Amino acid sequence: MTRRRRLPWRAGAAALSVVLAAAWVAAPLPAEPGVRFVHSQPVTATKTAEKPVKPAKRTKYATPIRYAYVPSCDECAHMILVGDGAERGRLPYSFDGTMFALSRDGRRAAFLRDSDNTYVVADLRTGAVERLPVRQPRGTVTALFGAQPPLFSLDGRHLLLQPDRLTKDTDVVLEPPVIVDVARGTATRLPDRGQVAGWTSEGLVMKSGEPSRRSPGHLRSVWFAVYSPKGELLRSYTMPGNVEWAIEPSPSGRLIASRHRELTPGGVLQQGVALFDTKTGEHVRTVTPRLATGWWLAALLRWEDEDTLTVRANGRLGETAYLVLDLRTAAVRPIDVTGEVADFMLQPAELSVVLGRVRQ
Repeated sequence: MTRRRRLPWRAGAAALSVVLAAAWVAAPLPAEPGVRFVHSQPVTATKTAEKPVKPAKRTKYATPIRYAYVPSCDECAHMILVGDGAERGRLPYSFDGTMFALSRDGRRAAFLRDSDNTYVVADLRTGAVERLPVRQPRGTVTALFGAQPPLFSLDGRHLLLQPDRLTKDTDVVLEPPVIVDVARGTATRLPDRGQVAGWTSEGLVMKSGEPSRRSPGHLRSVWFAVYSPKGELLRSYTMPGNVEWAIEPSPSGRLIASRHRELTPGGVLQQGVALFDTKTGEHVRTVTPRLATGWWLAALLRWEDEDTLTVRANGRLGETAYLVLDLRTAAVRPIDVTGEVADFMLQPAELSVVLGRVRQ
């Protein structure tokens, strides 16, 4: 049985066209990209804007890939991969950035190949591409409209895929999740229960929850189910509410993290990252990242280990930074993101960067 999520597809498209037309008439052309990334080292400014150099197509990389991004230039087309050092190239057939994933060691990429709408895994060391037994004949609605991007397991041996499709009534249908054994090319379909929460050392975690009526984007309670890569239900548990929907368990499965925010008369007060014990449901502690004045946490992206999170932060002047947060010390380390990253209405910057190996 598949789960349907109804979206105001035609109405939304019509409204979007009106907004785009109004923006085209009223807004001046931007002199620079709409998103600015913060770097650990100063970037030399130039007096005149130069056309970005289009990297060559590459299937092999000598170093692990740190991140990939959707370029803002139309002629670049493919995802651009950035490795350690100066390695940079366009990966063939990887046109849709929202359906793209990198393994945590930066050695593999998974994406929906545009030529035949089939999911593939590319070995970035050898250039070999393996076709997976999962297709989307009519393409994808993309993550912007609720699709689930591919997701590698912690060790990179398995891959989570969840095909999507549109019905005649313009409903977005998410098919039951599929776990693919990357080496063997075999696929295991899971029961359709909830949404993907992430991978732990045990297996894939699914979640479902009851929305909070008082805190938008938060839940009153959350139900988790842990499945082995073979599709066996290992355990399930329920957590109390007051957590964000976009939560992910730690690699051991012992903790979950949620941005801790409070509503005040002056607006939303950011108070850091709240950690909860998944066995007891109790609040363990709250970590307040040592961000510069005027910065706040925009999203918790993923766990790197039990003491480290990767996060995205925004500044009051429109800056964006990808950071590695040490939960023991609250210190943050920037992940340098360079390049002309796409930031459009249908391809926002937060969906245009995909992280690979970020640990040093």
